Amino acid sequence: EKLATLGAISGGIAHEVKNPMAIIRGLSDITLKQIGNQDKIEDSKENLRQIVGAVDRVISIVKTLSRFSRITGEDS
Repeated sequence: EKLATLGAISGGIAHEVKNPMAIIRGLSDITLKQIGNQDKIEDSKENLRQIVGAVDRVISIVKTLSRFSRITGEDS
């Protein structure tokens, strides 16, 4: 039963981590291209703000997982 629950949770985790990472990757690529063009500096700043937000989301997910694993580990 615990393994089935863990499997279901793992699928959700993979999805939740994959999405912000795709954002980080895509915006990083765009920002690198824009930095060479001084007219695009404001766009680059906004992309970086979104990257920071996506990273914060991943950090939050990982912290939640860490708390969950400590709680479930104590129940064993």
